This record gives sequence, structure tokens and C-alpha cells, in this order.
Amino acid sequence: MRPDAVYLNGTVFQMDESCAVAEAFAIQDGRFVAVGTTSEIRRLKTAETKEFDLQGHAVLPGFNDTHNHALYTGLDMAKVQLGQARSLDDVLTAIKRQSETKEPGEWIVCSSAWHESQLLEKRLPTRAELDAVAPRHPVFLPRGAHTLMVNSMALERSGIDRHTQNPDGGEIKKDPRTGEPTGLLFEPPAIGLVQKHIPKPTRQQKEEALRRVVAAYVAAGITSLIEPGLSEDEIELYRGLRQEQELPIRVSAMVGLGFFHWPSATVDNVRALGVYAEPYDPVFRVDGIKLFVDGGVETAWLRQPYCIVPGEQEDPQFTGVPVLDPMQMQEMVLLAHQNNWRVGIHAVGDAAIGVVLNVFARVDHQKPIRDKRFMLIHAILAAPEHMILMRQLGVVVTLQVHTYALGGNMIRYWGRERAARANPVKQFIEHGVPVAGGTDSMVCPYNQLLAVWSHISRSTRQGEPLDPTLSLTREQAFKLHTAWGSYVTFEEHVKGTIEVGRYADFVVLSHNPFTCPLEEIKDVRVLQTVMGGRTVYQA
Repeated sequence: MRPDAVYLNGTVFQMDESCAVAEAFAIQDGRFVAVGTTSEIRRLKTAETKEFDLQGHAVLPGFNDTHNHALYTGLDMAKVQLGQARSLDDVLTAIKRQSETKEPGEWIVCSSAWHESQLLEKRLPTRAELDAVAPRHPVFLPRGAHTLMVNSMALERSGIDRHTQNPDGGEIKKDPRTGEPTGLLFEPPAIGLVQKHIPKPTRQQKEEALRRVVAAYVAAGITSLIEPGLSEDEIELYRGLRQEQELPIRVSAMVGLGFFHWPSATVDNVRALGVYAEPYDPVFRVDGIKLFVDGGVETAWLRQPYCIVPGEQEDPQFTGVPVLDPMQMQEMVLLAHQNNWRVGIHAVGDAAIGVVLNVFARVDHQKPIRDKRFMLIHAILAAPEHMILMRQLGVVVTLQVHTYALGGNMIRYWGRERAARANPVKQFIEHGVPVAGGTDSMVCPYNQLLAVWSHISRSTRQGEPLDPTLSLTREQAFKLHTAWGSYVTFEEHVKGTIEVGRYADFVVLSHNPFTCPLEEIKDVRVLQTVMGGRTVYQA
């Protein structure tokens, strides 16, 4: 053994089965080759070995975000930022300032990384309010990936008026008195009616966005992520950075079908992907197909009716917006499976989750899926009976921090009882369902320490906690964002823990997150991020 580097005098949380704590470790050829006490590891040094003193700092495996729209987060960073807005006036002022820098008729496009629940008024701006601050510009104001607010010029530019019918799987909200569009649109089929008129980012802009976002992510301690849906040209963009040795994060990408500019969700488009035969690459590879069966909080497919507009009574007819026919989904999943692709399906509501699992079960009857680790993405309102079937089918769940970012809207739309049981990570663990954490950036903040804290505290952005009996321990919450994520991508034997033979991916933190007060976990800073033994971020 001739280590390239040794790290000594730390508090090293290995995140292995026993959650052992060590003092030091040695790295050779990008992997951990020894873990133990400082004196044990120091004895392994040679004249060429670099020595680093951790000075007692806490060390964890690199964070693994199993659902993160990195490229779109990077593109979002160049748009009108609303993450710090605390009132409608803040939002409208930011849009007005942007209008003063653009030629009349140019689009004003805002970041989707914000939420109306962070505002004093707890609502989106109206069409009239947007018109007042940007009368000569079409305004595109998304919130997350499933909700959009636009002004009159944007509606006119898109040809949307009182006579425009709802597209399948989408909704154009209209004033019940006048029939005129309110400017609020739900789900990609409706949002796409507007988005297709906005100039698409160039390849250069996408490459700049990707470089921008990976720099931000390594500063947040992220060393691995799943990109849950990319087009063919975006996949090639990643491959280019990989070939140039300029991708400091391990990325497993999914081919996206049925969302915005991706190919539509059809059997023909699954067939066009051919047979999956991509070789393993530890830094970048395509790892599945992503489909959608319902929307976000406001349009999730639930078993029981819920409010379509906050503050109104339940609409007895409204149970959400299904976006993919179950029989069509089954054909697509079966064909993908026969061609050796694994599938991940976005399902938020309990009805949507049930439909997806029934499809998985019928496909499994024709060709077993148990060793494929098919993914349920989000699974926010999963019930215990769902978990039993997940366990039987070998389904894995990638679950994010929507309870923090969107918890207020869950309460307003679904009611307190349903919202309280959202994101039942603890129950997944108890039922033996493999589950891994993520952030769904740009929908939620990509801060991994904030995500960990939210799973422990069950707090929402508004401060109102959801069912505290579903809180995780610190060990569970950190494993959710480190070790358990590696199972999702069949890499549990090569990354996710600080053990001999694993990739040397780790973070050094400013404070010990296992001993500091609970409220301080979200404020712990990343001092250093190492991927494959190479420092990719240094504070």
C-alpha cells in the first residue's frame, strides 16, 4: 500500500451498516484504502504521501442527491431570481426592474426556484398585477415545474383566450364569471402552450449553465446525483464535459419522455430508444427512462377530492390531473423492460402511486422486474398497502424535501390530515422499502444540510411542522442523503460510505452535525468536497 494521501485527526462518520466513527483514512488511486485511528493511518505514509490535518472536523461521505434537475437549475440561475422575495411587492419589483432593461416585446422569464408560501400574502401575483409592472413585455413566471403564471401579453403571444380548450393532462384556469384566462396554467401540456414561444437556450448557454451549477453543487458537498430527465442533446452535453474531464460530480441521467421539450410519452418513442446496453461509467452514464403519471401539489392525483383553489371548499369533482393513461403506461413500461431499460415514474398522489404499482405488478407478471430497481419518484402520499407491494416488487423510492418547500400548500390544498402524512420516509424504512433522498432542485433548495434537517424536524418553510411521529433520526437522515442513494444506481458496493474499496468521495464540515443543536444542522457549512480523491471545492 502506497497511499496518495492520508487525512488525520478527524471525526469520520463512515455511514456504513454500524455507522462507525473513525479518526482518519488513507486514499490511493481515488479510493479509500484504509480507515482507522490517526496513529494507524499515519504509519501507512510514504515519502510521497500527502498529509492533511482535519483538525477534529466532521467528515461524511459526499452527498448523493437522487433527484436533482442540475442543468435546469443552472439555467434558472440566469433568470429573474425570486428566492429571497418575501412579499408580492418584492416579486413585482424584480419583474419591473427586468422590464426596464429589455426592449419592448422581449420575454421576461423568472426562475422557478421560489414559492408563494414564502410571501407575506401567501399567493401568486395576478394577471393584472403582472400587466401593471410589465405592460410591454410577456412575463413567464413559473413556480416549480407544474405551475405557471403569465400576463396578458404572454397569453396573447401564445394564442390563449377564452375559447382555448384545456390540453390533455393540463389546465388553463379561467374566471368562472367571465370565462377569461386568469393567467394561471397547470402542468406541462398547458404550460407548453406558452413555453414554446420563448427562445430556447443555445448549446453554449446550456454548457455555461452546467458549468455554473456543478461549481455551486460541489460547494454544497454534492458528489453524486441523478438527473431525472434529459433530452438527447442535453445528454451529449454531459458526455462532452465528461470526456473533457470537467465533470466533478458523478451523474446518472434518465431519458425524459412526456415533459416540455422532451419527446412525447408514446410506445413509439420508447421503441426508438432501442435496447439499453450502456457500459458502466463511474462519472456519467444514462441509467433509465422517466415518465409522469400526475403533477405537483396542486394537481396531484388523489383518491379523495381536494381543494382546487386555496381557501375554497373541496371540489367534489376534483381529484387531480392524471397525465398518462394507465394502459398506455403499461405498454411503455413493458417495452422498456423488454429492451433492458429500467423505468422511474413521477407519482405524487396516493391514486397515482397505486396506478403505477399496479402497472409494475402487471409488467412483473410478464417479465420479473424485482432485480431492476424500478423507481417511484416522489411518492409523497404513499400508503402502507403501497409499501407492501413496493417491497414485493423490489421498487425503490427517491423522495425529496417537498414537505419543507411545499408543505404550506399541501396543508392548504390537501388539508392537514393528508399533508401531515406526506413524505413517510420512516414508514418506508419500517416496511423495508429502499428509499433515498434528494432535493428536486430547482423546486426545492439544493442545500443538503437543510434537507437533512427537514427530515428530522418535519418542519415546513412556514414553520408549521407536519406529523412529528414520522421524524427521522440523524443517522437515518444522513444515510438518506449519502449511503442509501448508492443503492438506487446499483453502486452500493463502490460509493456512499467511507469504507475500504469505496470511491474517495467525502465532505469536511464546519461543525459536527451529530452533536450540534438540531436547529443548527441546516446552517452547517461545507469546508471541503473531495470526489475520487481529488479536491473539487475548498472553502
